[in-house]
Formats: sequence, C-alpha cells, structure tokens
Amino acid sequence: MIRDIITGFLDYFKAIPFIFKHNLYSYFLVSGIISLLLGVSVFFLSYILSDNVTSLLLGMFSFDTDAYYISNIVTMFSGIVMVAIGLLLFKYILPLIISPFMSPLSKKTAALLSTSYPTITIQPETKLSTVRGVRISLRNFFRELLITLFILLLGLFPLFTILVVPLIYLTQAYYFGFGNMDYYLERYLNVKPTIQFVKKKKGIAIGNGAGYILILMIPILGLLIAPVLGTVASTMSIVRKG
Repeated sequence: MIRDIITGFLDYFKAIPFIFKHNLYSYFLVSGIISLLLGVSVFFLSYILSDNVTSLLLGMFSFDTDAYYISNIVTMFSGIVMVAIGLLLFKYILPLIISPFMSPLSKKTAALLSTSYPTITIQPETKLSTVRGVRISLRNFFRELLITLFILLLGLFPLFTILVVPLIYLTQAYYFGFGNMDYYLERYLNVKPTIQFVKKKKGIAIGNGAGYILILMIPILGLLIAPVLGTVASTMSIVRKG
C-alpha cells in the first residue's frame, strides 16, 4: 500500500506537464472559479461558526472555564471541528457541481494515456445507473462523518488529542482521493464494484487525496487548480496501476 500512496501522490508532479503538453489547461477556468467560490464560502462560514462551537464546548465544563490552558485547548479543538466539517461539505458539494467538466477531462486523459498504457484491467464501459453517483456520495458522506465524529470524540481524551489531526487528515485524504478516482470509475463500474476497486487501491486514494489537501492549502491558487490536478493525477494512477 505504501507504494500506491507514493504513486498517488507523485502523479501530481506528472499531471502538471501532462496538462500543458496536451492543452488541457482550459479545464482550469470553470472548475477553478466554482471551486474558489464554494471553498471561500464554506471556510468563511466555518470560521464564523467556530466561535459558537468554542462557546458551546466551554459551556459543557462544570469547573473553571476561565483557565487559560482550557480555553486554548477548546479553541483549538473547535477550530479542528469546523475545518473538518468545512472540508466534508466542500468534498461532497463540489463534485456534484463540477462533474460535467471533470468527467470529460478524465476520459480525455485516459484516451491520451491509452497509447502508452493500452491495457486497463477493469470491465469495459457500460451504461450505469443514473443514481449511481448519488448513492456513492451518500454512502461516503455518512461513513466519513461517522469516522470523523469518532476521531473528534477520541480527541476529547488528552492522551489521544495528538492523534486527531493526522487521523482526520488520512480520513479526508482517502475520501478526497475516492472522489477524484470516481471521475474515471463512473464510466466503468457500478456502486459495489467501485467501492471494491477503491478499497483494493486505497493507497492510491490516500496518496491522491493527501496531495489534493496540500494543494488546497495554497491560498486562492489551491482552490483554482486542485480539481483539475486531482482528476488528471488520479486518472493517471488508475490507468498505470489499474
């Protein structure tokens, strides 16, 4: 799995020259603007609500809540909660909006790669259910929400607080990568086979998602370029490793 994680991550460095070599940069425009507007809206709302979460959590303590260290811990924890929720919303709303642009990009990327990697080891393209994407999104949303809530609850215990950020990062990475891979898989596999395929290639999903999150952390620019880079990189990983 470690090798797949590295592959999923490093394919971002191959995606950049690939995009410009084949004149795919036009895809940055619409998806980038949508991603930027949605990302700014979601994270601005999360920032505003973080104060309310802080007040709510402080109100749960029956002892002196004015203690400096308690306030710092609760403020940090509420910030992590809101960032996690913000990423969760962003992750599942964005694909619904930009799928009409990213799916053709994935298909074109795969076609361009087919001369070098002619054999793809999953079933041929078939007519799939129109509700397929919704079913996968709902399934992933609730699973990720439950996992995230469990990690956050675990973080309430001081012994495990240090694990909250890396565990949430890995969880977010897996499901970001899942979403990027699905732009390719939606043409070939229905719900259950898609889930099985991503589980088998979870290293690629984690590596791709890890890179995606790091790109999102670049102010403004990250939101503009992440969807296209994530789509192309995940498609390259699947075609080469599928």
